Amino acid sequence: MSKKSAEEVLLDNVVEVNEDSIIPSDHEKRPSLGDENWSEYVLSNLSESEYGEHNGKKFPKVDGLLRLVQKLIGNIITSKSKQVYRTEELSCIEHTIQVMGHSTLFEDNTLLESTGIGDAYYGNTDKPFNKFLDACAATRAKGRALRELLQLKVCTYEELSKTAEQTEDDNNDRIAASQKAGIKNLCNRLNIDIKKFIASGEFKYEKIDHISAEKAKGMIKALQMWEKDISKIPQNILVEDEE
Repeated sequence: MSKKSAEEVLLDNVVEVNEDSIIPSDHEKRPSLGDENWSEYVLSNLSESEYGEHNGKKFPKVDGLLRLVQKLIGNIITSKSKQVYRTEELSCIEHTIQVMGHSTLFEDNTLLESTGIGDAYYGNTDKPFNKFLDACAATRAKGRALRELLQLKVCTYEELSKTAEQTEDDNNDRIAASQKAGIKNLCNRLNIDIKKFIASGEFKYEKIDHISAEKAKGMIKALQMWEKDISKIPQNILVEDEE
C-alpha cells in the first residue's frame, strides 16, 4: 500500500459545504436599529419569565429590558434615580441611564443617554404595591428610559395598573397630579414663571388645571429640553428679578 502525501490527506478531509445550508449568525439576522421589525426582534429575545401578563396580554418586565439594553445596545455606564416631587400621596421620580454603544450598531465611543419620569400614587398603583410609592415610581421611570434606548413603543408590565384603569374614563383627558407636579418642579428649577409658561403657547391657559394630559406631556418635554440647554429658554417667561 502506497503512503499518501500530506496534501492528499488534507484533501481527503475536506467536506463539501452546501452554501444554502449555512445558518447566518445572530448579527447577520439582526435588523438595524429603527427598522420596521426591530421592535419585534427585541421582544423575541425575552424569556417567558421576563414577561408579565395583564388583561390576557404579555408585556415586558423592566429587568428583561435592562438585560436587552446590555445585550443589544451597549454597556451601561451609569443608572441613577432622583426624586422630582414627593408628597404623602404621590411620588414622582426621574431615572437617567448612560450607555456606551456597541460598535456593531454605533461608531466607537458613542455615548447614549436616556431619561424617563415615572409616577406612583394611590390612583395608579395596585395593592399591596401602593405602600411603596417611591420604589414603584423609580421602576416605572427606569422602564421608560430603557424603552427609549431600545426604541420600543410597548409599555412595560410595571407601568400597568388595574386601579388606574378603573378611573381612566373619568380622568382620560385631565392633567394628572404627577404632570402638574413635574411642570411646577421643572419651572422652579429653571427659574421660569409658571403662569407665563402655560400662557405662552398656542393655547393660553390661565390655570394649570385647564391643561389636558396630552398638552401637559408636550410641556414637560419642552421643559426637559430646556433643562439640557438653558440658553434656549425664552426670556419673556423667566421669573423677573425683584428690584
